[in-house]
Amino acid sequence: MNESLRSLFSHTGRIVYLNHAAISPPPIKTIEAVSAQMRDVAENGSLNYRKWVAVRERARKLAAGMLGAQPRQVAFMRNTSDALSTVANGLNWREGENIVTFRRE
Repeated sequence: MNESLRSLFSHTGRIVYLNHAAISPPPIKTIEAVSAQMRDVAENGSLNYRKWVAVRERARKLAAGMLGAQPRQVAFMRNTSDALSTVANGLNWREGENIVTFRRE
């Protein structure tokens, strides 16, 4: 792996982590951002809610730019399972329609 990419993760000096299907070590910057958010909540409650929304909307715009989409087309979900479930439950299903997936899903 490229050293500049390896430096983004704290575990790369100790282990090679290949199981990224569910829970995997996050980048150091992610740990720092989440920790800062939790400190802010612990110290200020919801006083900075507008700031948090602004951060989320900047992230939405960045993600949309990377995907070639409009920000209104980007939704942040808890995980892939939650996202797939939300989409499937939002479809107007008719009798006889189904989702085709692989056997172990």
